Amino acid sequence: MELVSYMYSGEWHYGPGMIALAYSLKEMGHLPNMTWNIIWSGDPVPGVTDAVSRFGFHVVERAVSEFDIYQSFGKESAKKHLKRGEVWNKLAYLLMPEGKRYAFIDVDILCLNDATEMLSLPHFSFPQVFIDKKVKRVSTHFYVASPIQELYDEVDALLPTRKSWPLHDETLLNEYIKRHQEDSPDLLNGLDSRWDTNKRWERKFNKDVWRQHLEEAVLLHYSGLYKPWFDGTWKYVSEEDYPESHALWHEIAAEAARGRGGVNDYQET
Repeated sequence: MELVSYMYSGEWHYGPGMIALAYSLKEMGHLPNMTWNIIWSGDPVPGVTDAVSRFGFHVVERAVSEFDIYQSFGKESAKKHLKRGEVWNKLAYLLMPEGKRYAFIDVDILCLNDATEMLSLPHFSFPQVFIDKKVKRVSTHFYVASPIQELYDEVDALLPTRKSWPLHDETLLNEYIKRHQEDSPDLLNGLDSRWDTNKRWERKFNKDVWRQHLEEAVLLHYSGLYKPWFDGTWKYVSEEDYPESHALWHEIAAEAARGRGGVNDYQET
């Protein structure tokens, strides 16, 4: 198995998040040394991959421009509906070499508990999102899959078919699963909320329930536009809205800085 992540370049890049994630996957997740494929939206931010490598990961950097995304995912009409990053953020793994399983993971995530179970997860393992105790859709902040030509071809065909995709790449994968699950009921290996605990639950649940989720969580997702490493620089949201979630990120980031690399061991572009 190898890891795959999509990384934004530019002003609001995710370098600090990725370094904190790398530290947490090793220290709390107990993952072995393994390859981590990083696909950048633009020019790599200097220092990020060096810092991640210091935690024992073999980093392979690739630029999204290598793949010529508009030729690979959809025809001319698809450009009207999907931006480059919105496609690649969750579908980057599709152009990785076939024959391997990849764990796609967003870099605005922290690992809080042992994650070695992911090493044995089968193809098409996704966290499930429940609404009224019924599975509504799958989440794509973390999942395990092997690249398959059929999925690639179908995503290519799906792109121009709708005027909008509410959850972009996540919607595409859900459309694929919905189309095929009736004929292939074992297509999806559903994962529980330990693999997709969300910082927003801090405000959704009472403190006891929220802390129980934190205690059990494998992965904590810092969803939304505002990230903990933006604290003090973002005028719309304050870290005070999610005090425990953000304090936890800063605590782990500080541990990473004292370890092998440092969350701030990179340069702004």
